[in-house]
Amino acid sequence: MELSVYEADGGKCKLYCQNLCLLAKLFLDHKTLYYDVEPFLFYILTKNDNVGSRIVGYFSKEKHCTQKNNVSCIMILPQYQKYGYGRFLIEFSYLLSKKENSLGTPEKPLSDLGRISYMNYWKYSILKVIKDLDEVSIKEISDATNMTTNDIISALESSCMLKRAPNKRTYGIYLYNRDLEKAKQHRLTVRPEDLRWTEYLSHYLPREFADEEEEELMDSDQNAQERTLTLKSEPELNLNLQESKKSSMSNNESPVHYSESGVANADLDDDSDTTSILSNFPSPLGSMNSQEHQEQSQVT
Repeated sequence: MELSVYEADGGKCKLYCQNLCLLAKLFLDHKTLYYDVEPFLFYILTKNDNVGSRIVGYFSKEKHCTQKNNVSCIMILPQYQKYGYGRFLIEFSYLLSKKENSLGTPEKPLSDLGRISYMNYWKYSILKVIKDLDEVSIKEISDATNMTTNDIISALESSCMLKRAPNKRTYGIYLYNRDLEKAKQHRLTVRPEDLRWTEYLSHYLPREFADEEEEELMDSDQNAQERTLTLKSEPELNLNLQESKKSSMSNNESPVHYSESGVANADLDDDSDTTSILSNFPSPLGSMNSQEHQEQSQVT
């Protein structure tokens, strides 16, 4: 099985992107954007065979977003749900954030299905980072996953993995055996080495707006760093690892301790055993339905 991801600019492929939004409206009751597609980029996931490329789903993101949202809307067609494609697109959106050297987060509030999908993705992304560590900070998890500290805390709390040590200023992340076993299952994943993509740069972005956006991002990063330093300078920051391990092993749990450095619309949970491939399509981009996609830029 081969998968491809194509990028479509809402300003250049306006009619095609409007049709994508109208298609998504059939399955997403809360979707309100149909026609104003110029400020967005669309990433279309297709399944390829000897007949051609079939649309599986897509997600959109704003070209310029001060909130660092890497997804505005995400949709998988019903016949392709439960196969891991939603998680695949979420992972792909974070790969783009990594290439942009920024943290990513979906646009809030999330739908019910979107929240389930993101919580599962966040949870198992965190597990991949911390499962072999004895001590880690939220900042280190954020750097490894490109997730915001709010999302990391939200995922840990919703999974009941975050617990505070009694009478101490430290927290523990408790790794349950059932979660570790589930994290080992083979999933549909993105292959970063197959990515051929250039970050979007607008020639029409006013300089004043760009300066204002840059100042806001710098202020937010500075506040986060100050918060990190404050927490790490507190006394009695770390639990005795051996004592906590003894208490957790009795409950079939293996704790990982960290010093806190921050503060919490896809598809369904993915347990597919499908092997993932990002196909190497030739550049320049053709189109999935020939005439409609002549101006898309391919991402594979």
